[in-house]
Amino acid sequence: IRSIDANPSQTTSDEEVDIARTTHELMVEIMEQGMAPSFQDWSSLLHHVNRNCLSVSVRSNYAIACGRIEEDSLHPEQYDYLLDRTESSSLIELIDEADHHFPPIKSFCLLKETPMISCVPSHGIACDNMQELRYRLIVAGDGGSQFKPLTCSRIDNDTDLEDRTFALKEKGIECHCVRCRFERHPEESDCTMEELESIMALARFQTRYDDASDIVNGMLKLTPRDGAALLLQSRIAGWQGDFHKREMLLNEAAVAADTNCEPIHVALKEANAYYRRRHV
Repeated sequence: IRSIDANPSQTTSDEEVDIARTTHELMVEIMEQGMAPSFQDWSSLLHHVNRNCLSVSVRSNYAIACGRIEEDSLHPEQYDYLLDRTESSSLIELIDEADHHFPPIKSFCLLKETPMISCVPSHGIACDNMQELRYRLIVAGDGGSQFKPLTCSRIDNDTDLEDRTFALKEKGIECHCVRCRFERHPEESDCTMEELESIMALARFQTRYDDASDIVNGMLKLTPRDGAALLLQSRIAGWQGDFHKREMLLNEAAVAADTNCEPIHVALKEANAYYRRRHV
């Protein structure tokens, strides 16, 4: 155990200090005083682990082997072994539902490097087999396809601001990412259109449509006649199942858009045709 460059006293809660003290006493008892790390080193280590430890789903080697069957790279005896493991007689079913028969293993990883923290992460931790962990680009978040500075979430980000703030606080983290800033003060947001688009992409990906509606309202404050934002506003109503509101918003968008926005007119034409068919 080596000392980590951190000063827990600056960001560590009293509860964490109590845990560190209790576990350090156990370490001393197990390893003896001369072999055990100092309390400062132990506290720094626990603080680092708490802050940088992430859960990750590790795909089963059996499920990976099922994927190799399609490439004809497994011996027939291995087919039989996999079938026996699942008590299945259908090789096709086994291939199609490999992750059902061999569900991922919940594991934990400790980040060697510390990427920027964000609740609209550009990357997540992926594991294709039992040995290799890597960062996976999340296209839905933080404009990831534009390869901005790598950001990563330390918690489950498919939650509201209060739950995320609490979970991050337990790790000694205060988040100032674009999503947290917007959700703290949506009416007074200073987010740019690009930042709002990144939050919107994640909200849609996670089917948080009420949040998506708030974000579009923020977009329209910046550019009230933006055709793309007006169209998105109508689509959110459709995602929520309110098709009457969707059609009303489309009609308003067709009038309000600052340019002749073709996608709005196409969507309005399709909506009108749909309602005509329903009332025939």
